[in-house]
Amino acid sequence: MNRCASVLACVLGCGTATIAQDVTITYSVKWDFQVIQGGGTNTGAIYATIDPGLGSTIKWTTPPGKGQPGILKAFASSIFDLLNTLNGTEGTLSWTIPSALNVGNVGPWPDGKGGFTSANAGQVGVPINPNPVLDNPIKIINLSWTDTGEAFNGIVEYTTKVASSKVFLDIGTTNPIWVGHNATKIVNGVGLFGVSVPAPAVCSLFGAAVLVALRRRRV
Repeated sequence: MNRCASVLACVLGCGTATIAQDVTITYSVKWDFQVIQGGGTNTGAIYATIDPGLGSTIKWTTPPGKGQPGILKAFASSIFDLLNTLNGTEGTLSWTIPSALNVGNVGPWPDGKGGFTSANAGQVGVPINPNPVLDNPIKIINLSWTDTGEAFNGIVEYTTKVASSKVFLDIGTTNPIWVGHNATKIVNGVGLFGVSVPAPAVCSLFGAAVLVALRRRRV
């Protein structure tokens, strides 16, 4: 490229920030163990991943200041259920919301079907909260599932059902002001693991079967 062409390219493109139009939050259910022994406990968590990444410039589409750019700063809040989609009632599910995201201390409540409903994970933004959680992905709830110990062999599966999801944008005033912004797209997540009573050698084969089932769910 000659010098004139380089200058022209810079005039047209340099200094022009890419402004994303959409914010997608993808939820994932992750368990610490692929297979547990009958009567055992599996722990895990639900995570939310924001796309584009933190620090991206987003076109803010809600009042006040509709149409102006904002910088994506952090996860703000989410209201969601966790549905037992396979064999969850073979054990007992329990949960806790991390203290930093436990705004209002409401929910979740057991749904009577092996899962829970109306979990409300959220945090206050700057300047009121000087130390918001800036993780991406961010852990929004801790999970624990304990088998009843009644010789159950099979796969346990849970799926998120998210009703509302928001991020924080910094609208760029003299003093930092973070405002909540609705996610444009929500992607729910599925998490599964196996419960096995057989001998260890059989457990290894069962663990491989769980991995195959997980890959099929992701396709």
